[in-house]
Amino acid sequence: MPRKKIYRSKKTGEEHSITIYADRASGGSADRDEFCLMLRDSDNRKFSELHIISLDRATREGASNLMGYLERLKRNGVSVHSFREPWVTTSDDNPTTELLLTIFGWLAKMERIQISSRVKAGMARAKAEGKHMGRPKNSKDKKRRIRSGYIARHRKAK
Repeated sequence: MPRKKIYRSKKTGEEHSITIYADRASGGSADRDEFCLMLRDSDNRKFSELHIISLDRATREGASNLMGYLERLKRNGVSVHSFREPWVTTSDDNPTTELLLTIFGWLAKMERIQISSRVKAGMARAKAEGKHMGRPKNSKDKKRRIRSGYIARHRKAK
């Protein structure tokens, strides 16, 4: 669930509420709980500004998906600002920003593909060297799960 925080302005004394949407999953897919919730909240007009760490943390699905999400947010009246790419702001219609967003969306997708291929190559190399991948053999918790499943199956059979 997103975390809500309330801040009081020292100058005016006004209270400001912010909501933090934080995903631990990869940006390679839109199937992330907090990301989907953020999009639904924008559809319901629950906020007007979205501040992100960087574009590649928002999505690594490619330029078309990035532009689709940004267009959806813009239609919902949400302006997007990036901390790492300060030139990214959707509050104005700037063709240069649109071009740069497309390029950075493509770069994020290429980075995701490169990371995936490196991980797969490393796993293949480790397997070729005879290293065991995954859970250790004879893992106690695995035996416990197998045993409990065996007991549960035999209890049902009676």
